[in-house]
Amino acid sequence: MGIFRSEDMFFYQFTCFKDNSWKVISELGKLDSLDFVDLNKGEQPFNLPYGHTLKRCEGALKNLLMLELE
Repeated sequence: MGIFRSEDMFFYQFTCFKDNSWKVISELGKLDSLDFVDLNKGEQPFNLPYGHTLKRCEGALKNLLMLELE
């Protein structure tokens, strides 16, 4: 999508259960016709509910990089 849009856009907000959120976001992303708005722009990533997951991923990445160097 470019800067100039030929169709009207609409803003929708929905709420889903935390257990289903990954699947919902994945399916919405496959549509390739929507944009997400980050409502937590002022927050540090590690203060958000998924911060512990980010830390685990970062640790796993460090381990993989260490294995790659060996």
